[in-house]
Amino acid sequence: MMNMNKELTKIFDEQVYIEIENAEMLRNVKIRLKNILVKEIFESIAHDSMKHASLYKSLAKMSSTIATAMTETEFEILKNVVEKHIKIEENMIRNIKNVLEKGVDKRVEYILKYILEDEYRHHALLKGMLEAIARREVVSEEEWWDVIWKTTFSRGTPMY
Repeated sequence: MMNMNKELTKIFDEQVYIEIENAEMLRNVKIRLKNILVKEIFESIAHDSMKHASLYKSLAKMSSTIATAMTETEFEILKNVVEKHIKIEENMIRNIKNVLEKGVDKRVEYILKYILEDEYRHHALLKGMLEAIARREVVSEEEWWDVIWKTTFSRGTPMY
């Protein structure tokens, strides 16, 4: 198991580098473009790559260290933030649906559906976190993976 953890840490560290390089490349191209939508799509993808890099860093650290239990104070802080953000996500989902129901240009519809998909995924992930927090127990790595897995639309398969 230890060799597997070192191997995983190495893979995750390599992915961090790739994601950061991708983000920098997109941002460098973006500044030479004039189309605002294309620029912002590139920025959004670059932002996601940086987010992925952070997640890979967390996975690398997780695969090489032992997780510490959360305190009661941390549970309470996390619960409050997650509950508040769930309400915000619900409002964002409702707002996007309202705009889509009114009918919009196909380009606008495509982008709004892309955002809506993210909002649904965030909402489901936060709901899963809230369930784990409500149990007030140390959440195992397997339980976090179950929460993440349940909130992934494609369940590891291509989405389209």
